[in-house]
Amino acid sequence: MQRVLFVDHATVLGGAEHSLLLLLKYLNRDLIEPLLACPPGKLAEKAREEHIAVECMELPRLRRSALSPWHLLHGARQLARLAQNQHCDLVCSNTMRASIYAAAAAQFAHKPLLWYVRDVFSPGHYVSAMTHRAASIIAVSQAAAAPLRAAGAEVHVIYNGIELDAFGRSSDVSVRSKWGIPAYARVAGIVGRVRNIKGQHHFIEAIARAHPQNGHIWGVIIGGTLFEGEEDYVPSLHKLAEQRGVQDRIVFAGHTDDVPHALLGLDMLVSCSIEPESFGRTVIEGMAGGLPVIAYSHGGPSELITDGWDGWLVEPRNIGALAERIALLANDAERCQAMGASALETAKKYDIGPLTRQVERVILSTINEANHEEVTPCA
Repeated sequence: MQRVLFVDHATVLGGAEHSLLLLLKYLNRDLIEPLLACPPGKLAEKAREEHIAVECMELPRLRRSALSPWHLLHGARQLARLAQNQHCDLVCSNTMRASIYAAAAAQFAHKPLLWYVRDVFSPGHYVSAMTHRAASIIAVSQAAAAPLRAAGAEVHVIYNGIELDAFGRSSDVSVRSKWGIPAYARVAGIVGRVRNIKGQHHFIEAIARAHPQNGHIWGVIIGGTLFEGEEDYVPSLHKLAEQRGVQDRIVFAGHTDDVPHALLGLDMLVSCSIEPESFGRTVIEGMAGGLPVIAYSHGGPSELITDGWDGWLVEPRNIGALAERIALLANDAERCQAMGASALETAKKYDIGPLTRQVERVILSTINEANHEEVTPCA
């Protein structure tokens, strides 16, 4: 059995952390024993609930801090000691900040580094340094892999997985009733962290433009803010809804720990992030809930959706096209249901089990290659 040290800097649960937790949960413990290093917080709590060994340590922010060199050295040495003391065979980083700590720690501890890439990075010093340091790289989409390959790296693309059984297959009027939405309404929803980059303001504008074509269209914003500095965005969304005259048809549902249940109140899902998503976890979750998905055609969602089959792809920032597709599905219940059924079929390709087996193969081959290099005599 191989031991792997996974490193994440987050205290809260974002998309990267949800995906990591599922991966750790479904690892074959007869082959790989995971150990998670992260700060105290929700991630650590949820990992322990899944009987995953956790070592809590602070991994402070490194940008714009005079103490960054000291923080990096201290954190990397802590991780290196942990990897050595726990006899870990591999260090795996899950987020950008964590990757910097993990790369240094792996070097200190003489362990191979697996760089798990869950963002779309621009080419630069960070990408160049990490591609040269990592023994193996996994990216969650072709979009995330592209800049790394441009830097000359070999990349394994393994999409994020979801637990298909957690998602329902039919609507639930009680969900809409809780939101104050009438049963006759057609409901579009957007799910995820509420911040400008996720495009909730585009969603409200699209609902406003679709509304004249169908007075029964409602919009639901599911999610909340996670970090300080994001709170001002929510009042701006309320103000926009009022300005566009749809304040009575936009529901701010807030954060939920039960996304599958919330999806039961929707007819369709919208993904309109301003910048490209590396994967688009909510896209697959919506599909698993039997919903057609309308998304901007950049980043991961453009790889997940087959345009016109299980959803629609529209030009990024084209709010008019977004509104047209929302109105079209709202006016054609039969088409909406058919596309939702196709979406459910698509979601089956993202079952967490088989995708975790792919990750396991990369982990084991990376460890085997590192061990082989250690014992191979120099020419």
